[in-house]
Amino acid sequence: MIEYVPHCLKDIIKLNNGLHLTKVKFYAAQLLQAIEYIHTEMKMVHRDLKPQNIMISENDCVKIIDFGDSVVYDKECGPLANESMDK
Repeated sequence: MIEYVPHCLKDIIKLNNGLHLTKVKFYAAQLLQAIEYIHTEMKMVHRDLKPQNIMISENDCVKIIDFGDSVVYDKECGPLANESMDK
């Protein structure tokens, strides 16, 4: 089953004419944790992180989507260009 996530960050910013600083900090903290996990645990670089690719669930959880341009990163060799997540 796929989780339904109704809004992307871009839409939330637009609907609310911006975000209160507390919300910015709340979302930023979650986003940084997610990016840290993607980089350290999955050894992956997203390469297309933007408000349209950051979803916000109904209970305010940040979800990163669209890994189509991402690459697996090897510490010694650098990005593995042929290892795109599109495959």
